[in-house]
Amino acid sequence: MSRKLSNLVGAAILSASLLLSSGPILAQGQAPGNTPSQPAAVPSDFVTINPGQQLWYAFQFGGGDAEVTIDMHVEPHNTASFAVWSPDRLSAFFGGDDANDDDEPLGRGTVLRTGGAEESEEVRDPGDLLWKGTLPGPGTYHVMVENPSALPASYTLTIKGDGVSNIVAPSAGSASAAQNQAQGQAQGQMTAAQAGQSQSATAAQAGQAQAAAATARGTSVETALPFPSGFASAARGSRTWYAFQYPGDDAQVVIELHGDPHGSASFAVWTPELLREWAADFATEPIGRGTPNKFVNGDGEDDNTGDLVWNGSFAGPGTYYVMVDQSRNSAGSYSLKLAINPSTD
Repeated sequence: MSRKLSNLVGAAILSASLLLSSGPILAQGQAPGNTPSQPAAVPSDFVTINPGQQLWYAFQFGGGDAEVTIDMHVEPHNTASFAVWSPDRLSAFFGGDDANDDDEPLGRGTVLRTGGAEESEEVRDPGDLLWKGTLPGPGTYHVMVENPSALPASYTLTIKGDGVSNIVAPSAGSASAAQNQAQGQAQGQMTAAQAGQSQSATAAQAGQAQAAAATARGTSVETALPFPSGFASAARGSRTWYAFQYPGDDAQVVIELHGDPHGSASFAVWTPELLREWAADFATEPIGRGTPNKFVNGDGEDDNTGDLVWNGSFAGPGTYYVMVDQSRNSAGSYSLKLAINPSTD
């Protein structure tokens, strides 16, 4: 599993009061599961998760020393994985305290193995992930399922243990319908002016939906963006995909990234073939990564500007990809520039 929380859309709205509440708060029109402040109920059947997507679930723990078991089965193997977050660790992560060692998840799902001695252990099923342990105290706990691969995945998720109870999150449609019914009963027959206000609200909601769809762009290979024309903002731990066309003929590609703060963003360059290999094996490496770009200052000394650069060429024409990762420690912004120069040979 990626050690970054890629694509935490709406993370800024998370607060300690939400983490410690008895149930999730669902914004009108917002589907549950997209953020930790609006988690979904633990599913009872297979769920599909798209490349680059994260889904959040929550459950209540009443306290005690009983062991809690979280099981996940995912298809295809090596696509999706999960992490377990306690209230205090999730709060520490979003608190932005770089010196806090408790901003990592409480645990992560690991592949089940059979056998005793390490040399005789065998993987029982690469698609089965397990976390088992005790929880530090009563409260609302979160499970984040993430798919950093280039393929859609399906999974089941079960959470068991004494003191564990599920949180049933209302659907966005149900919440909206209930709200509309209450408004109708309270207001009765709408006047023409009120009808106009309702139409304006509907238009505003449609605009919000379009904005949400735009936000989702760039969160996966399938929704990769063109290179930005200026600085792009990035949330802590976010991952954004960009795509470009390569003409072939040994043309030389130069990709430059300038991050603010320096060192807060990094990038990797992927070919379509390597992305397919990565979907089957997370150990697959990109064709290249941005490395520090140094220049000689007036004193003749190397001075690291904080910029990253990669240059090279590809085997043939086609669509190629750049994955930009923002540091877990800070939000920031970056510029990403692409230059394709004809071969000099």
